[in-house]
Amino acid sequence: MKDRLPALDGLRGFAAFGVLLSHIGYSPEAFISFPFLIDAYRVISVGPNSVQILFVLSGFLMALLYPTVPSAIGFIRKRYARIMPLYTAIIIFLWLTMLVYEKTAWYIELALLAAIAGMIHLFGILIARTKKLPLAKILFGGFIVLQSIVVIVNLIITPRLVQNGFFLHPSVQKDIIVMLSNLTMTTSLVKGIENLSGVLWSLAPEILFYLVYPFVGTPIVQAGKKYGSLVGLILLVGSIKILFDLDSAFISIGSLQSMNIARASGFAVGVAAGSIYQMRSRLWLSIERQSLKPAINLFPLVLLIAIQWGDLAIRDGHSITYMNWYYLISSFCIACVVLSGVIQGTIINKIFSSKLLTFLGLISYSLYLVHLQTIEWARSILMKKNEVYSTLFSETIFLVVAVFISIGVAYGLYNLIESLYFKNKKHKTVPTKPLVKSKVGVSIATYSRTRAFITGGTTILVFVAIYAGAYSPTFLLARHTIDKSWRFFPREISLVKNNMHVPFTALDNNLSVVTFDLRYEKDKWNRDTTKKPAQLIFKLSDQHGKTLFTSKRSAFEIEGQPRFSFGLPTISDSMRKHYTAELFMRSDGHERIFVDTVSTSMVTTYTASKSDVLRNPMRHIINRFMFLISNQGFVFVILYIGFVFVLNKKNRMAYRK
Repeated sequence: MKDRLPALDGLRGFAAFGVLLSHIGYSPEAFISFPFLIDAYRVISVGPNSVQILFVLSGFLMALLYPTVPSAIGFIRKRYARIMPLYTAIIIFLWLTMLVYEKTAWYIELALLAAIAGMIHLFGILIARTKKLPLAKILFGGFIVLQSIVVIVNLIITPRLVQNGFFLHPSVQKDIIVMLSNLTMTTSLVKGIENLSGVLWSLAPEILFYLVYPFVGTPIVQAGKKYGSLVGLILLVGSIKILFDLDSAFISIGSLQSMNIARASGFAVGVAAGSIYQMRSRLWLSIERQSLKPAINLFPLVLLIAIQWGDLAIRDGHSITYMNWYYLISSFCIACVVLSGVIQGTIINKIFSSKLLTFLGLISYSLYLVHLQTIEWARSILMKKNEVYSTLFSETIFLVVAVFISIGVAYGLYNLIESLYFKNKKHKTVPTKPLVKSKVGVSIATYSRTRAFITGGTTILVFVAIYAGAYSPTFLLARHTIDKSWRFFPREISLVKNNMHVPFTALDNNLSVVTFDLRYEKDKWNRDTTKKPAQLIFKLSDQHGKTLFTSKRSAFEIEGQPRFSFGLPTISDSMRKHYTAELFMRSDGHERIFVDTVSTSMVTTYTASKSDVLRNPMRHIINRFMFLISNQGFVFVILYIGFVFVLNKKNRMAYRK
């Protein structure tokens, strides 16, 4: 693009290089006695927070380049055209190397990757030259169909083929499902299907962001632009809360918790920052003016150093909830860095506009996808030589060789595959003239209103599916509040310090299951294996205090099953009777269990036969409806969607610039 922002390219290169160094695993503290140098390397070689930088940058650029999206399909097709060619090459390469169980020489793997990239390069040239045949659109449509089919298969069929994380059928079926799931980025929909590379997890939330941005993102951006900073802040906070709630709600659907949806707060914060810069409002003019003052000029650099250093020194080793909050704070800090980077004359702009960092930013996507394989190649090359060198020398040589090979291979992939996208990309990405008619002859005002209804309705249905959970249709459900105080964000209580006593009244007869949202955590710094494993104890008592049921489980059983159920001997005459559910643990302190007390509380399940459901289906429909609206997260989503719809109601020309 002619209007590229070099500092943002440099910041992207810095992030990708940080991920590379973090996976190389070089430990300077073992060889260097200067704390300053150790901390400097720690700031550069951070992996997880560097991914958060990429998320914020992605959201910023989407709001900057696409404040409106006249064609959602066209927008998504552009995003797929940018991501999928290189991603496809890497997936095919990883899958083929996975099929070869014996270790292949590094130079053979490199030749294989080069051959795959070369074929995709030639195919890309062919697509660009077929002007009359819309081959690119045909490929895009075919891929969307394939992605939809794989989603259905992974939600309905694949779980029946996997038990305890292992396939029950021949490896050929597994290999095909693994390939298609990775290719279509649907591995997070089912347990037992892993990513072919450890870095691929971040592509799923990114592509999900691109899919929902034209339908959900742009109405929010337009509402914020029209009604000012205060409304924009309210919309931003609401979006972040929904993401945090979804992080808990996804637990019940396949293995969607692996998507780390709360970390998508980086996209939301990036979109807000991009909107501020794109509008050039008074707020932006004030930021631009203040940023050149010496103290404020230095502040974003201090923030960047602090969050990078704190990722390992503060965040690492803590709970998932703590991690989500850390990355939310980090996202705001990164947004300050990004805004400072687009202002000429700031320290951030000067540092990240350097040629080295902008070059790394140019190849950052290739570097991010391929570096795990190139690190292994470097290890293979130096494996025998390491025995000759001293530890310090060999580790340093490995670092240099791994960085050199990674950058070289990434540069080659960029020139073979990524450069084709930029050569064919038109510079004019945002319409500068108002649209009067759509392709089907409907005015843009009507089109916007129609799309608003369709988008709102579809969004609500999706949230209904998410918040309804994976409960059998023959169950009656009831939600019981653990913590009656209202809180905007979820709250966890540790069972190490607290015993949970939850009095409740049974909704119906045949009480059979009590479910809690639990999270298991082990102190990773404690290596004492002599301690006894912690026990999780559940008791159910009647209104007179008589114990009806006791369950003792090993605490580690909760890991991987955050929505944990305790099956009871069915109590047939439980309707309207009072009970107390008690939950506590016995531990030496190195294992902990946390209870989510707000987002979904406690759920009791009542068994009904299929004949009961058929005789009175409305009872079960009403029960599920009441179960949904008793969820604070779902109610907030509905109110939020309504708020955005009202704000945009008077702004039907939202798709004009």
